[in-house]
Amino acid sequence: MRNPTKILTASLLALAVAVPLSLSAQQAYSASTPDTAQVAQPSPGQQALQKFSQAGDQVFSNVRAARYALVNGHPDMAKKLLDEAKTALGEARKDQPTLETTTAISVGGKLVENTTSKDVMKYVPVDSKIWVSEDVTLSKDVKDRIDKANAHVKAGNRDKAMDELRPAAIDVNITHYWLPLDQTGQNLDKAISLSGDGKFYEANLALKAIEDSVQMESVISDSLM
Repeated sequence: MRNPTKILTASLLALAVAVPLSLSAQQAYSASTPDTAQVAQPSPGQQALQKFSQAGDQVFSNVRAARYALVNGHPDMAKKLLDEAKTALGEARKDQPTLETTTAISVGGKLVENTTSKDVMKYVPVDSKIWVSEDVTLSKDVKDRIDKANAHVKAGNRDKAMDELRPAAIDVNITHYWLPLDQTGQNLDKAISLSGDGKFYEANLALKAIEDSVQMESVISDSLM
Protein backbone atom coordinates (compact mmCIF):
# COMPACT_ATOMS: atom_id res chain seq x y z
CA MET A 1 0.00 0.00 0.00
CA ARG A 2 1.27 3.46 -0.83
CA ASN A 3 1.79 5.80 2.07
CA PRO A 4 0.71 9.33 1.16
CA THR A 5 3.12 12.18 1.66
CA LYS A 6 1.67 15.66 1.72
CA ILE A 7 3.34 17.84 -0.86
CA LEU A 8 0.55 20.34 -1.36
CA THR A 9 -1.58 22.06 1.26
CA ALA A 10 -4.74 23.95 0.41
CA SER A 11 -5.92 26.65 2.76
CA LEU A 12 -9.48 26.53 1.49
CA LEU A 13 -11.69 24.37 -0.66
CA ALA A 14 -15.41 24.64 -1.31
CA LEU A 15 -17.35 21.77 -2.86
CA ALA A 16 -15.61 21.01 -6.16
CA VAL A 17 -13.86 24.37 -6.16
CA ALA A 18 -10.26 24.56 -4.99
CA VAL A 19 -8.77 27.85 -3.89
CA PRO A 20 -5.14 29.00 -3.62
CA LEU A 21 -2.67 26.41 -2.35
CA SER A 22 0.36 27.04 -0.20
CA LEU A 23 3.20 24.55 -0.61
CA SER A 24 4.24 22.32 2.28
CA ALA A 25 7.60 23.01 3.93
CA GLN A 26 8.29 19.28 3.67
CA GLN A 27 7.90 19.33 -0.07
CA ALA A 28 10.68 17.47 -1.88
CA TYR A 29 11.14 20.13 -4.50
CA SER A 30 10.10 23.68 -5.32
CA ALA A 31 7.02 23.54 -7.55
CA SER A 32 6.95 27.10 -8.77
CA THR A 33 4.14 28.20 -11.05
CA PRO A 34 5.31 28.47 -14.66
CA ASP A 35 4.61 31.80 -16.31
CA THR A 36 3.48 30.02 -19.46
CA ALA A 37 0.75 27.93 -17.77
CA GLN A 38 -2.64 28.45 -19.32
CA VAL A 39 -4.97 29.03 -16.39
CA ALA A 40 -8.68 29.80 -16.57
CA GLN A 41 -9.86 32.51 -14.18
CA PRO A 42 -12.31 31.65 -11.37
CA SER A 43 -15.98 32.06 -12.20
CA PRO A 44 -18.18 34.44 -10.14
CA GLY A 45 -19.58 31.39 -8.34
CA GLN A 46 -16.11 30.15 -7.47
CA GLN A 47 -15.12 33.60 -6.24
CA ALA A 48 -18.23 33.73 -4.02
CA LEU A 49 -17.40 30.35 -2.50
CA GLN A 50 -13.82 31.45 -1.91
CA LYS A 51 -15.00 34.56 -0.07
CA PHE A 52 -17.36 32.41 2.03
CA SER A 53 -14.51 30.04 2.86
CA GLN A 54 -12.09 32.83 3.72
CA ALA A 55 -14.47 34.17 6.36
CA GLY A 56 -14.94 30.69 7.81
CA ASP A 57 -11.20 30.09 7.82
CA GLN A 58 -10.65 33.28 9.82
CA VAL A 59 -13.23 32.15 12.38
CA PHE A 60 -11.51 28.81 12.85
CA SER A 61 -7.99 30.28 12.92
CA ASN A 62 -9.00 32.85 15.54
CA VAL A 63 -10.70 30.21 17.68
CA ARG A 64 -7.50 28.14 17.76
CA ALA A 65 -5.37 31.20 18.47
CA ALA A 66 -7.74 32.30 21.26
CA ARG A 67 -7.44 28.88 22.91
CA TYR A 68 -3.66 29.24 22.85
CA ALA A 69 -3.92 32.72 24.34
CA LEU A 70 -6.18 31.54 27.17
CA VAL A 71 -3.98 28.59 28.03
CA ASN A 72 -0.94 30.86 28.16
CA GLY A 73 -2.56 33.48 30.35
CA HIS A 74 -3.39 36.18 27.82
CA PRO A 75 -7.14 36.75 28.24
CA ASP A 76 -7.07 40.23 26.67
CA MET A 77 -5.54 38.83 23.48
CA ALA A 78 -8.09 36.00 23.54
CA LYS A 79 -10.94 38.51 23.81
CA LYS A 80 -9.61 40.45 20.81
CA LEU A 81 -9.32 37.25 18.77
CA LEU A 82 -12.83 36.12 19.71
CA ASP A 83 -14.31 39.49 18.81
CA GLU A 84 -12.64 39.22 15.40
CA ALA A 85 -13.94 35.66 15.05
CA LYS A 86 -17.48 36.84 15.75
CA THR A 87 -17.14 39.54 13.10
CA ALA A 88 -15.81 37.01 10.60
CA LEU A 89 -18.67 34.65 11.42
CA GLY A 90 -21.10 37.45 10.61
CA GLU A 91 -19.36 37.89 7.25
CA ALA A 92 -19.64 34.16 6.56
CA ARG A 93 -23.36 34.23 7.32
CA LYS A 94 -23.78 37.23 5.02
CA ASP A 95 -21.98 35.35 2.25
CA GLN A 96 -23.74 32.00 2.79
CA PRO A 97 -24.33 30.52 -0.68
CA THR A 98 -27.70 29.11 -1.64
CA LEU A 99 -27.59 25.73 -3.38
CA GLU A 100 -30.28 25.06 -5.94
CA THR A 101 -31.09 21.42 -6.73
CA THR A 102 -33.30 20.30 -9.60
CA THR A 103 -34.82 16.82 -9.54
CA ALA A 104 -36.24 15.38 -12.75
CA ILE A 105 -38.36 12.19 -12.73
CA SER A 106 -38.86 10.38 -16.02
CA VAL A 107 -41.03 7.36 -16.79
CA GLY A 108 -40.53 5.55 -20.05
CA GLY A 109 -38.32 8.36 -21.28
CA LYS A 110 -41.04 10.94 -20.62
CA LEU A 111 -40.56 13.68 -18.01
CA VAL A 112 -43.36 13.42 -15.46
CA GLU A 113 -42.08 15.64 -12.69
CA ASN A 114 -39.50 18.39 -12.33
CA THR A 115 -38.92 20.00 -8.94
CA THR A 116 -36.42 22.56 -7.69
CA SER A 117 -35.34 23.08 -4.10
CA LYS A 118 -33.09 25.69 -2.52
CA ASP A 119 -30.97 25.23 0.59
CA VAL A 120 -28.55 27.58 2.31
CA MET A 121 -25.12 26.06 3.01
CA LYS A 122 -24.98 25.33 6.74
CA TYR A 123 -21.32 24.29 6.73
CA VAL A 124 -18.38 26.47 5.70
CA PRO A 125 -15.21 24.87 4.29
CA VAL A 126 -12.30 25.99 6.47
CA ASP A 127 -9.43 23.83 5.27
CA SER A 128 -8.45 21.24 2.68
CA LYS A 129 -5.41 19.16 1.97
CA ILE A 130 -4.25 17.53 -1.23
CA TRP A 131 -2.00 14.48 -0.89
CA VAL A 132 -0.10 12.51 -3.52
CA SER A 133 1.61 9.13 -3.24
CA GLU A 134 5.15 9.23 -1.91
CA ASP A 135 6.61 7.03 -4.66
CA VAL A 136 6.05 9.54 -7.44
CA THR A 137 9.16 9.76 -9.62
CA LEU A 138 9.84 13.42 -10.24
CA SER A 139 10.63 13.23 -13.92
CA LYS A 140 10.49 16.42 -15.97
CA ASP A 141 7.04 15.47 -17.29
CA VAL A 142 5.66 14.74 -13.81
CA LYS A 143 7.12 17.97 -12.38
CA ASP A 144 5.68 19.97 -15.28
CA ARG A 145 2.26 18.44 -14.66
CA ILE A 146 2.39 19.20 -10.93
CA ASP A 147 3.46 22.77 -11.70
CA LYS A 148 0.49 23.18 -14.05
CA ALA A 149 -1.84 21.53 -11.53
CA ASN A 150 -0.65 24.04 -8.91
CA ALA A 151 -1.43 26.89 -11.27
CA HIS A 152 -4.93 25.58 -11.93
CA VAL A 153 -5.65 25.07 -8.22
CA LYS A 154 -4.46 28.58 -7.42
CA ALA A 155 -6.98 29.85 -9.98
CA GLY A 156 -9.76 27.76 -8.39
CA ASN A 157 -9.95 25.07 -11.09
CA ARG A 158 -9.63 21.72 -9.35
CA ASP A 159 -10.99 19.72 -12.28
CA LYS A 160 -8.29 21.03 -14.62
CA ALA A 161 -5.68 20.27 -11.96
CA MET A 162 -6.88 16.67 -11.77
CA ASP A 163 -6.81 16.43 -15.57
CA GLU A 164 -3.11 17.33 -15.43
CA LEU A 165 -2.30 14.71 -12.78
CA ARG A 166 -4.20 11.70 -14.16
CA PRO A 167 -1.97 10.98 -17.20
CA ALA A 168 1.05 10.81 -14.88
CA ALA A 169 -0.70 8.13 -12.75
CA ILE A 170 -0.38 10.28 -9.64
CA ASP A 171 -2.64 9.02 -6.85
CA VAL A 172 -4.47 11.97 -5.28
CA ASN A 173 -6.45 12.26 -2.06
CA ILE A 174 -8.36 15.44 -1.23
CA THR A 175 -9.63 15.98 2.31
CA HIS A 176 -12.11 18.76 3.07
CA TYR A 177 -12.82 20.17 6.55
CA TRP A 178 -16.25 21.73 7.22
CA LEU A 179 -17.31 23.97 10.11
CA PRO A 180 -21.01 24.03 11.12
CA LEU A 181 -22.10 27.67 11.22
CA ASP A 182 -24.99 27.46 13.71
CA GLN A 183 -23.17 25.31 16.25
CA THR A 184 -20.06 27.45 15.92
CA GLY A 185 -22.05 30.61 16.58
CA GLN A 186 -23.56 29.17 19.73
CA ASN A 187 -20.23 27.99 21.14
CA LEU A 188 -18.48 31.21 20.16
CA ASP A 189 -21.06 33.32 22.00
CA LYS A 190 -20.72 31.01 24.99
CA ALA A 191 -16.93 31.35 24.99
CA ILE A 192 -17.11 35.14 24.75
CA SER A 193 -19.56 35.30 27.65
CA LEU A 194 -17.54 32.92 29.84
CA SER A 195 -14.25 34.69 29.20
CA GLY A 196 -15.93 38.01 30.01
CA ASP A 197 -16.91 36.52 33.39
CA GLY A 198 -13.34 35.41 34.03
CA LYS A 199 -14.21 31.73 33.51
CA PHE A 200 -11.31 31.08 31.19
CA TYR A 201 -11.19 27.29 31.64
CA GLU A 202 -14.85 26.98 30.70
CA ALA A 203 -14.35 29.38 27.78
CA ASN A 204 -11.53 27.19 26.53
CA LEU A 205 -13.84 24.16 26.62
CA ALA A 206 -16.43 26.04 24.55
CA LEU A 207 -13.76 26.83 21.97
CA LYS A 208 -12.60 23.20 22.00
CA ALA A 209 -16.18 22.23 21.15
CA ILE A 210 -15.88 24.35 17.99
CA GLU A 211 -12.70 22.52 16.96
CA ASP A 212 -14.32 19.16 17.71
CA SER A 213 -17.37 20.01 15.58
CA VAL A 214 -15.34 20.16 12.36
CA GLN A 215 -16.38 17.43 9.93
CA MET A 216 -13.95 15.76 7.54
CA GLU A 217 -14.68 14.47 4.05
CA SER A 218 -12.16 12.68 1.83
CA VAL A 219 -12.23 12.21 -1.94
CA ILE A 220 -9.81 9.70 -3.46
CA SER A 221 -8.41 9.79 -6.97
CA ASP A 222 -10.58 6.86 -8.16
CA SER A 223 -13.72 8.91 -7.57
CA LEU A 224 -12.24 11.79 -9.52
CA MET A 225 -11.74 9.76 -12.68
